[in-house]
Amino acid sequence: MELRQNCLDMNSREIAVEIWAGLPYAVIWTVWKTRNAVIFENDTAVAGKVLQRFKATIWQ
Repeated sequence: MELRQNCLDMNSREIAVEIWAGLPYAVIWTVWKTRNAVIFENDTAVAGKVLQRFKATIWQ
């Protein structure tokens, strides 16, 4: 309930600031995880797959 109340107290500008503040970390984390998958798991760095990982990171 407290989380819901905090979300209601935030305006859309504050929410946008929070989202934009987290995006660089999501990009760095996605690049790091993709790099590790390519090196250690013989995976490939396909743009669509990287974008999917990025979106999954944002919504976790």
